[in-house]
Amino acid sequence: LTRYEGFVFLPFLAVAAALLFDGFRRPVDLLRGIGWSLLGLVPWGMLLWWLSTRGFGHFAQYSKRAGHDFMGAIQSYFIMAEAFLIALPWALTAPVAIFCAVGALDAVRGSRRRRAAMLVMALLFLAWLVAHSAFKAFQIRYFYPLFPLFLILAAHGIRCTSGWACSLDLRRFKRYGPFRGGMERCGLILFGAFERLVVRFLRMERVLLAICFLSSALLSGLVLYYQRDSFGGIKRAAYFLREEVPRKARILSDETTKLSYWSGRRIRKNRTDRLRRGDYVVFNDFYTANLRRREKRLQKRYRLRKVFEDRSELVPLLPDIMTHPRYKMHHPGWIVYKFRKQRFRTVVYHVEGKKRRPPARERER
Repeated sequence: LTRYEGFVFLPFLAVAAALLFDGFRRPVDLLRGIGWSLLGLVPWGMLLWWLSTRGFGHFAQYSKRAGHDFMGAIQSYFIMAEAFLIALPWALTAPVAIFCAVGALDAVRGSRRRRAAMLVMALLFLAWLVAHSAFKAFQIRYFYPLFPLFLILAAHGIRCTSGWACSLDLRRFKRYGPFRGGMERCGLILFGAFERLVVRFLRMERVLLAICFLSSALLSGLVLYYQRDSFGGIKRAAYFLREEVPRKARILSDETTKLSYWSGRRIRKNRTDRLRRGDYVVFNDFYTANLRRREKRLQKRYRLRKVFEDRSELVPLLPDIMTHPRYKMHHPGWIVYKFRKQRFRTVVYHVEGKKRRPPARERER
C-alpha cells in the first residue's frame, strides 16, 4: 500500500477471489481459498484500523498544496504527473523499462484475458498517478508499491522477445541488400555475426533475465554506496545529544522524529522566539532552507556557542532533499541533478542567554 490509494486494490481483490473460487470442486478447497482470501484482506483491515484511530493524516497537505484556482491546480498536477512518468525508466532501470514496454504492447495485442489484465494494471497505475500528483511530493520511493506490476510486464516482455528471436529466420534476408553481386560474402559474414551475437543472445531468456537483475542490483548497489550517509549529520548530532547533553536540558530542532529516535531524548519543535538560557538548538539544512541566514538572525538576538558541527555529502541517485543548486524538498526537477554531489551541514548551539538591546538613544545613533 502507498498512503491511502490502496483502497483501489479492493475491487480487484474481489475479482481475483471470484476467479479463485470458480475452479473449486471440493469443500476443502473452497475453505482453503476463503482462508487465503481473508488473509489477503488483512492489510486493508489494518489500514481501516489506522484511519479510525489516527485519522486521515495527509488531508491538510492535500488541501494546502491544491492551489488557489482550479486551472493552476490542474497545471501543477500535470507537471507532477509528467515528472513521475519521465523518472519511471530511471527507477526501473533501462532494461526492465524496455521489457515492460514490450510486454505491455504484446498484452494489448493479445488475447482477451491479457487485455483485461493490462486494463487492470493501467487503472491501478492511473489511480496511483492521480493520488501522488495531487500530493505534489516527488520521491522515487513512491514507485515501489507498483514494482510488482512492472516486473510482471517485464517478465512477459522477456518471454515475447525470446519468442520473437526464436521465430526470426535470417535466411529470407539473403536475397536483399548486400547479398547481391560481389558483396554477397561480406553480407553473409555480417548477418552471421548478427545472428550469433544478437539473435542467439535474445533467444536465451535466462540471459535477458540476468541483465534485468544485474541492472537493478547495480543501481541498488550504487544507491547504497553513494547515499550511505543519508541524514548522517542528524544521526551524529543525535549521538552527541545523547552522550554530551545533560538529561534535563531542553533540546529544540526543526526535525524532531529522527533526532528523538536516535538520541532517545525528547526533542521540542524549534521556536526561536521562545529560547531560554541553557537550551540546545539543532539546525540542519536537510529540512531548513537558508540555514546560514537563519543562524545570523538568531545570533543577533541570543548569545550562542557552537558545540557541535557536522558536514556530510552524497550523490542523490534517488533524489529527494537537495541543497544544490538550491534547497528544495520533493521537487520534480531535481531528477536532472541526480549526479550532482549534495553537501549538508548540521550544527548544535548552546544558548547562553539573550543579548541586551542597546538603549534607545544608541539605536537612534
